Amino acid sequence: MSVVRKFILCSLLAPACLASAENVLRSAAELTEYIEGTPTSPALFSLTATVTHANSSSEFFFVKDASGVSTLVNPHLDILHAGDIISASGRISFCPVGNAKTDSNSIVKVIGHVAAPPPLRLPIAKLSTRHNYQLVQTEGVIVDVFRDEIDDEDFFMLIADGGHKIPVLIPGPYSLDAIRFLDTKVSVLGILHNRSHAYRTYSGPHISLDGYPTILSQPSESPFNAPPLAFHPILSPAEISNLSRRSVRGHVLAAWEPDNILVLTDNKKPILIKLFALTPLPRYGSYIKAVGYPTTDLFRIN
Repeated sequence: MSVVRKFILCSLLAPACLASAENVLRSAAELTEYIEGTPTSPALFSLTATVTHANSSSEFFFVKDASGVSTLVNPHLDILHAGDIISASGRISFCPVGNAKTDSNSIVKVIGHVAAPPPLRLPIAKLSTRHNYQLVQTEGVIVDVFRDEIDDEDFFMLIADGGHKIPVLIPGPYSLDAIRFLDTKVSVLGILHNRSHAYRTYSGPHISLDGYPTILSQPSESPFNAPPLAFHPILSPAEISNLSRRSVRGHVLAAWEPDNILVLTDNKKPILIKLFALTPLPRYGSYIKAVGYPTTDLFRIN
């Protein structure tokens, strides 16, 4: 689910969004506090800041000033570049539709330029909520690629570094390529979001990818060489989620769209398997070998 696709123009939905604004937000920190909260009325904003990231394919861009970082809408799709110093003013509104926010009739003017701010280079383990809206660069191994269940044009890839993982939102054109790079170590550059502002209020942090990942190293062996999954009843959920890739063999008991199969393993354990994105569903009764990362629903290992 791309953040930029889920922002909704409040002016088209409810007259209440057109109420007069009383507060004036004069810094990036104040703007972010408004966006991340649950405001009940519109607010005016007027600030001068430096563009940290802008993409010609998106109306959203990111800025920073001495107070912190935030995001703004470029209503007329003016050409902006990282390092542009801009003056921005307008109104930002809140509508109770999936926590969607929008700028209305804002004005953005370039008034200067400095060197483009470099990305913040951190390992996954060091990324935190204080890096919200910052351009970050991190690296890890692609351990999963899955289709967004809300916007089926978008995919996420899950990258891992040790026991730490973070989802990375992949723009549609790169999705199929990402699937081919399972187990590849990559470096990714993008904007860190603490959560989605649309329908997934509790989605957690993710990186919105900018461009194409940089390949650092290829996998050294086939993923099907993974050791078999052992069913230990004393493992905690945290221990299960930190297991490396495991394999199972068994017969398919059921398969249903889009990517689920139920398998009876060779040691007579039923296990639910969620298939890699775009993997064809096996037929009922097929004997298969599957590899992946174990999870738990607190009743069983899947």
